[in-house]
Amino acid sequence: MPQKFNLASGVDGLFIEDSRFNTTLISFNFYVPLRKETYSDYALLPYLLSSCCDECKTFRELNTRLGNLYGATISANAIKLLDFQCISVSLSVLNDRFSIDGKSIVASAAELLASLVFAPSLSDDAFREADVERERAQMLDRIRGEINNKRGYARGRALSLMFGDDPYGLPRFGTEEDLMKVTGESLFSAWSRMLREAYVHINVIGEKLPEGIFSAASAAFSAIHRENVTAFSGYNMPNFAEPTTECERMDVKQGKLVMGFSLGRVDSEKNTSDIMVMSDIFGGGPYSRLFTHVREKLSLCYYCSCTALRSKAIMLVDSGVEAENAEKAQKEILGQLEVMKNGEFSDDQFNSSIRSICDSLKSIGDSQGGINAWYASRVFDGSVATPEDVIETVKKVTREEVMAAAKQVMLHTVYSLMPQEDAK
Repeated sequence: MPQKFNLASGVDGLFIEDSRFNTTLISFNFYVPLRKETYSDYALLPYLLSSCCDECKTFRELNTRLGNLYGATISANAIKLLDFQCISVSLSVLNDRFSIDGKSIVASAAELLASLVFAPSLSDDAFREADVERERAQMLDRIRGEINNKRGYARGRALSLMFGDDPYGLPRFGTEEDLMKVTGESLFSAWSRMLREAYVHINVIGEKLPEGIFSAASAAFSAIHRENVTAFSGYNMPNFAEPTTECERMDVKQGKLVMGFSLGRVDSEKNTSDIMVMSDIFGGGPYSRLFTHVREKLSLCYYCSCTALRSKAIMLVDSGVEAENAEKAQKEILGQLEVMKNGEFSDDQFNSSIRSICDSLKSIGDSQGGINAWYASRVFDGSVATPEDVIETVKKVTREEVMAAAKQVMLHTVYSLMPQEDAK
């Protein structure tokens, strides 16, 4: 069972003991309110923090330091979770039993990670312009890569339509326009605000808790004047009105159809196992209604799958279709939702879904990255629920609960990305 520690105001540490790995993973996760005006700053910030610091002012110096730590690796990420942005900087390092000289590798790695987070490379209360421009160029590549990935682009556009002005509808990495407004000064303000106001969750995953790691983090945050610390309260869900339909045309060969649905309720992740099973039978694995009926039986699409964002009370069905089949596919997808509501799915589909979900939950523990992502995304529940805890709730889901969950689902948005119309 994970061990949780309170380190300072709005700062918690979590140690997950796991002796299967030869490495220890340490991850700083900062949670800040999701706001359009700060979105691009926070999207860029973790990549900047993980590239250099006051101690290692260049990427080359940092790589040399990581090499000296037996090839330690650093990763960074910024994702949307509920109504928050989670800014993560993580470091993975060999366990101390592999040390040749007897010195603690993990302790040295933890000190380096702390330097990246608390002592970045600055110039006159601003991040250095050369560092900002380097990371901005890489972020532009990520943004353009998302646009080139037409399946991901279509899903993002559907989310944007569903959430309107709510910043949850912003693209994963923000927009080029907003990114170009980011400056060394605005990043410094975002970093300073993050240290003062973010809720912080420090995950340590390894065979043993490194001595002094949480006490050092406690001292570092206690020295900061923490105020207006981010608190978790109610979550926003998209307003429901008449379904919105939008068709966009691009130079693509295969059309994309994304249907967004409202799940009808907002709940914590730990209370939504019925939705998990319902959406999986609907459009999860090869046993699902969308796969067996819409894709295989009727051949209306190249792929057709369903994803439930349970904590935001929405569900997305995305498919690759020929333009002439888009309307038929949409009709059949809605027809399969009625099948779910009426409980006309088979026992084999129900049991296959339960097994598949449980197997997927078990696989979370196969990597430290997966374990870290699990606990980083569940800080809103107020309790430390393990994948095994959720497996037990999934096994208890009934057909009647699946039907009841399906009956709350309502069509919200239909977005299609189709090939350019032939010139007449």
